[in-house]
Amino acid sequence: MPFKKLKGRMKEYQMTQEQLAKKLGKSKTFISSRFVGLHPFDMETVYSICDLPEIPYSAIYLFFPPDGKEIKKGA
Repeated sequence: MPFKKLKGRMKEYQMTQEQLAKKLGKSKTFISSRFVGLHPFDMETVYSICDLPEIPYSAIYLFFPPDGKEIKKGA
């Protein structure tokens, strides 16, 4: 599942993709197409998302891994 860690953090904060889109001033389609990997997240959006469910900027690589997939240890 792409962006598993980000989705988990949003769930902790009881935030849906629709609510995220609204807070960012983006469409639901804009957000959902990034969560499923059709389009990459741009850095401006990444930083804006991090501010909402309190993700430290130093952890961006954990919540926004390449292609949305966690890198497995030892791989």
